[in-house]
Amino acid sequence: MSGRILCIAWIILLGTAVQPLLSQAVLVEDEWSEVFVPRILNLTFVDESQALALSQEGEIYRLDLTQSPISQEVVLDLSDEIGVSAGERGLLGLAVHPDYPMDPRIFINHTESDPSLTTVVRSFEIDPEDLMPIPGSDVELLRYAQPFDNHNGGHITFGPDGYLYISSGDGGSSGDPMNNAQDTSSWLGKILRIDVDGSGGGLAYDIPEDNPFVGGAGRDEIYAWGVRNPWRFSFDRETGEFWAADVGQGAWECIHVIQNGKNYGWRILEGSHCFMPSSGCDSTGLELPIFEYNHSQGDRSITGGYMYRGKKQPLLYRKYVYGDFVSGRIWALEVTPDALQVVSNEELMNTDINVSAFAEDLEGEVYVLTYGSGGVRRLVVEPPAPSWTDGLDTVYIADKIRWTAEGAEVDEFVLEISRDSSFTDLVYNGTLTDTFFHPGVEFADLQVGHYYSRLRAENRAGQGEVSQIHSWYYADDATSVLSAFSAEDVLLYPNPTSDVLRVEWPEDFSVWQYIIRNAHGQVVME
Repeated sequence: MSGRILCIAWIILLGTAVQPLLSQAVLVEDEWSEVFVPRILNLTFVDESQALALSQEGEIYRLDLTQSPISQEVVLDLSDEIGVSAGERGLLGLAVHPDYPMDPRIFINHTESDPSLTTVVRSFEIDPEDLMPIPGSDVELLRYAQPFDNHNGGHITFGPDGYLYISSGDGGSSGDPMNNAQDTSSWLGKILRIDVDGSGGGLAYDIPEDNPFVGGAGRDEIYAWGVRNPWRFSFDRETGEFWAADVGQGAWECIHVIQNGKNYGWRILEGSHCFMPSSGCDSTGLELPIFEYNHSQGDRSITGGYMYRGKKQPLLYRKYVYGDFVSGRIWALEVTPDALQVVSNEELMNTDINVSAFAEDLEGEVYVLTYGSGGVRRLVVEPPAPSWTDGLDTVYIADKIRWTAEGAEVDEFVLEISRDSSFTDLVYNGTLTDTFFHPGVEFADLQVGHYYSRLRAENRAGQGEVSQIHSWYYADDATSVLSAFSAEDVLLYPNPTSDVLRVEWPEDFSVWQYIIRNAHGQVVME
């Protein structure tokens, strides 16, 4: 027998895929870097080339998505008609008709200018070419008084049923002093639902027949009640589930999956906890939140987001992405398929921004709206470490070394190839956009021999993890294939040893290199 040691430790590692936990995320501006919408509260993607952005101060901006950076212009200015003297008033909600452009209407929710404390929901027809409102197309749908200047809710969007959903806060002050949220004769503290494609009874809209109070006590427009100040809600684009974040009073922020005809407890409950009375309250018939968090970590005002259904961030798939306006933290909440139990709530990032809202584009990718800077940033998860998809020990000129980076958006791979495992003798260090390496084509001067390679998958922010090291032998057409072997084919004795170590291998092995390491992994002979 003859002697041979061939980096057995590296060969054992080949093909072991790294399965990362949910990585940290970043916010990237991309082509949105020049967008500035003062006190931005809403971003709605109208089609592939245009979007509408909403400023609480009263302007609606058209964003041209075909430009890089994205350009913007004001298409509607209602600053003279809305009330913005208090922090929670102003232009609060915007929605585009689901049949756009066949039905080119947009809908808005705003408060009226001082001294009125009134919420108004209205619609405009717009020109699909430039999104400019058509003169004379303004139609008022709803108008209701607010007793105080906070807790206006104001979010509106269309559900999968084609109806317009409207969030209405409890009327403000503190502790819902008028008990509006539990009063079904009031529109305050409710989720409202109307049919904007019909009309009747002197109204500019119709009432869905299955609204819970149709034909009985309570306002016909009510869909659900017992909410305090729902700040952003959305529908799961795959299941239709209705996710809403409700801002708490002084202790608890909560997330609800809203259902028709349900009472979500405020002011009897704050989240799942007694509020009035502070103990011993009767919660019979009340719906508890699917998730809640307290204020102990500085999180004090929840901002609702979206159930992620995009394709670029697989690690986020079927997780509800939401944030906190005060702390700037952003999380991903995972629940069971029936949305009844929480699986995990993982922090994606801890930012220094005021998260005013989230947005979802036509492909299901999620964006974060930053209130103070008036900007839009795309949510990108840090890529996991790439894994090698074939464990080639011998590579020929026509072979490809393949890898994957499942779980996040990857813009490029940084590939290193070295003659040594410490990567001090590099033969290549560069970036690739493909998911394979073709050594015979890329490196005409690559010499026959043993090589080590490692990869880093990077997103647009330069984040990424490094793969395990892949060890392989590059052979030209004239080189014979190395025989397959295992650790049992190599004998090392005595073990342990102090002065003399014998290494033996089969005579038909062709040996080109051997490395001996001690128990600490240090090379003692090569």
